[in-house]
Amino acid sequence: MARNKLSIITITNNVLASPLYVEKGTLIVIYNNTQRTVYSDIDFFEFEYSGEDLYLNFSTIGTEETYNERIDLSTVNNINGVQIHPFN
Repeated sequence: MARNKLSIITITNNVLASPLYVEKGTLIVIYNNTQRTVYSDIDFFEFEYSGEDLYLNFSTIGTEETYNERIDLSTVNNINGVQIHPFN
């Protein structure tokens, strides 16, 4: 059964409006509701679907590359409190 998908625009707008990103340039990624990873000094980011898989590409302040990090979001529940995968 295909998984329901949120639009990239919706996810991006909600993360951009999150207080942690607005105030500190930080993304907190929650995996499987148990593991938390903090990414700070985010310069810019984009979400991208590759088939059914969602990825987060981002760059940190001070790097020369367009995107120097890529995260597979298949096991991510939320970023800065923004739901990434809707409930089916």
